[in-house]
Amino acid sequence: MIAGEEHQLFLAAKQAQLSRNQAAQIIMADTSHSVLQGAFVRVLLELPDQTENYVVARVGAVTTGELYGGFANNANLRTDKYLLLLLPPSLATINGTQYQLNSISNSLMTEKEFETWLGMTRVNAHMALMVNATNREGGDSQMGGPNCCIPTKQELLAIGERIHTVGAQVSAAHGFSNPAGRQQRPANGQQNAYPETQLHQGDWVMPDMPMSVARRSGTNGVASRSAVPSNGYGGIIFKAPAATQPNNNNNSNGENGQDNTASVPSGTEDGVNVGASTPRPPSSKGQAHASQPTSEQNLDLPSRHQVRQDVLNKLNQHSVVFPQNIDELKLSQLRLTERDMIEYLEHVRDVLSSKQENCVVCLDHVPTVISLPCRHKVLCRLCASAVTTCPVCRSYLFELFEPKEI
Repeated sequence: MIAGEEHQLFLAAKQAQLSRNQAAQIIMADTSHSVLQGAFVRVLLELPDQTENYVVARVGAVTTGELYGGFANNANLRTDKYLLLLLPPSLATINGTQYQLNSISNSLMTEKEFETWLGMTRVNAHMALMVNATNREGGDSQMGGPNCCIPTKQELLAIGERIHTVGAQVSAAHGFSNPAGRQQRPANGQQNAYPETQLHQGDWVMPDMPMSVARRSGTNGVASRSAVPSNGYGGIIFKAPAATQPNNNNNSNGENGQDNTASVPSGTEDGVNVGASTPRPPSSKGQAHASQPTSEQNLDLPSRHQVRQDVLNKLNQHSVVFPQNIDELKLSQLRLTERDMIEYLEHVRDVLSSKQENCVVCLDHVPTVISLPCRHKVLCRLCASAVTTCPVCRSYLFELFEPKEI
């Protein structure tokens, strides 16, 4: 446990943490990339002892590279934006400093992870001071630089306020809630000066949509510390299937292909058409309304593409979306999807165990017996001997055991 000023710094660092969904949505909105500078991220890296663990790092810049995908919620999403992370040399040599957006975690950092980051940063700062003292005559004072700097509490709070403000403006502009993951930051009404535009593909505009991207390890070599943050505008490219592309005469109400991600019955959800224009009620002057040009009537109605995007937005806000056509995914994408599903399943089981208080059979005693092979802990000692299948998953029970407290 860290205490005192370090604990206050840890609380400020959590406010300045950038989640995977936040990074994707801010870049999708074409906001200036300087918004992400200095923010903390949580990323899975290979450590010097050849083990993998989550490490806390700060965002140094946003760069452009090769187009990549691998997002678990939509195999058609592509982007060419990468995050340049400030890592100590021991980790940067092994993992590099350039990372894909889907390598960032949505979970909040822990005290242990932040304490580890403080220790590595201080060691790096000490080494930088020694190198600077040795090379002072040669004027080499760039070693470590911002990598070795521990930010103040005020700086981290300012970064968190900046991210929250921009994220809130992006959400308000495109009709979905701010995807702060599990982070909660204080509200701020300060206006932001960064421009916000919509993504274009060909001749048509695609509304932004929240993403639930899978984590993926960064692949490139060590990036130069002289990399300047890109203030240009770029973002996620949605490569729509051929069936959903608009036709040659740009008719927004043309027939589109069926969506294989989700199916929601019409009229069963309130507020599904978030951010889309609603049709006008019939005018009492029917002749004047009928005399309007076809293009104006089309503008009054939401297109099929907008309705489809609104349904996906609604699903991503309240549900976890996994790909359905897994046969089309690559091996690396399948492993990322499996890891995300296992992590989500463990979270569901933790919530179930926290809410499950009594045996599911007698509803009287505390469950203490673990069933194998399903590993459900829902039976008490008295009821375990009377069942042959798990009352939760209905799988055949090969073994029952009751762990003893030490």
